[in-house]
Amino acid sequence: MSNSTGGSPTDQWIGNSYNIRPEVADQLSAGYFKSINGNAYELSAGIYYKLMQNQIDYKDGVDLNTTPDVERELLFGKGRAYGLEVML
Repeated sequence: MSNSTGGSPTDQWIGNSYNIRPEVADQLSAGYFKSINGNAYELSAGIYYKLMQNQIDYKDGVDLNTTPDVERELLFGKGRAYGLEVML
């Protein structure tokens, strides 16, 4: 667990416990690929949909370096991601 976007020596590693469940994701994706104009061009497209459970976030304003019980400073939730990727 880190307060920043990069790793640092003060990061805390916390395993699963009774309060912290593992993050889980299920993803469905499909794609299409085609060579065009005698292999001069390639077209590919893909769509995806991802469901996420037990996503972990920090409560607003928490300082992980000074709190004695990190598990009390976490929020848990669900998420989803979806999109279309096209390349020519």
